[in-house]
Amino acid sequence: MSTTSRTFNSIDIAKLVASLLVVAIHTGPVTGLGYTLLIDWLARMAVPFFFVVSAFFFFGKDVGTRKLLHYERRMALLYIFWLVVELPMVVERSFTQHPGDIGWDMAIFMRNLVLNSTFRGSWFIMALMIGVAAVFYLSRYLRTWVILLLGLVVYIPITTCTNYYYYFPQQVQQAIDWHLQAFGWLHNSFLPAFIFIALGKLIANHQREIMAWRKLEVNLALVACLAASAIEVLSHDHYFSDLYFLLVPTSAVWLVWILHHEATWHLNYRLLRNLSTIIYFSHFIFDYLLRHCTTLRHLPLYLAVLALSVALCLVMRALSRCKPLAWLRYAY
Repeated sequence: MSTTSRTFNSIDIAKLVASLLVVAIHTGPVTGLGYTLLIDWLARMAVPFFFVVSAFFFFGKDVGTRKLLHYERRMALLYIFWLVVELPMVVERSFTQHPGDIGWDMAIFMRNLVLNSTFRGSWFIMALMIGVAAVFYLSRYLRTWVILLLGLVVYIPITTCTNYYYYFPQQVQQAIDWHLQAFGWLHNSFLPAFIFIALGKLIANHQREIMAWRKLEVNLALVACLAASAIEVLSHDHYFSDLYFLLVPTSAVWLVWILHHEATWHLNYRLLRNLSTIIYFSHFIFDYLLRHCTTLRHLPLYLAVLALSVALCLVMRALSRCKPLAWLRYAY
């Protein structure tokens, strides 16, 4: 079964929910145990899920060099659009918030272009551009299972050095700190994204077999993954907490579960797709502005950021229908 022979309304809904969870990560609507359960456990699944879904659609049908080039161009335009929009914050973050001459600042900027973020959230686009291309070309020589293994080899040390940082001796912690300072936050780069992209490809390649699974089996697998991931998150201290080991199977099983539960509601699914993209990128701007200009925090901040992001999406969609402003579509 190809990914173009059916609708994927449930995925559009799931992507919107994932974008709402990403906003929660950065605005912190809850505290205490609620933060651990909502943010460290559930919300951390959002970006890995985006990676799996993006790869699922890309590798679903007619995968070739022309498709890859079209995809890379579309991602590059998305990157450039939001880089220009957030340019004042990029300048502040990359060139004014730390000591160093312009040459050093440019070196850090170029490093962040590949291994971290130039504007907030930009690492996700670059991770997709690099990761999808890498899996595409590796697939010419290696089976997907081997690519998954390579991704796991990368994922394990990065996750170990973040979530299990405090379990290491002080000398190892110092080495991790040096590595972080030199190379940036590698947990926000294409390196850990690699395995999720490979998982998306695997699911796309075996969709027919996966859809033959019984719903009961899929439901039980999801419950088991959620329970195991909750135990992992609650069982140790977190350092950055963007990654944990059970994210890998849980993200894949989430997509399989969604594929088995297709939504039939009469909704504007194109709007949902646009909302998920614009909410993801624009909420960083509104979070920054509201934190600096108001005293809003926690749930009020979350709701305000979300409301502004939704309003921006509706305005941009309306304006993009005018021919002179059609370029606004590059935002989503």
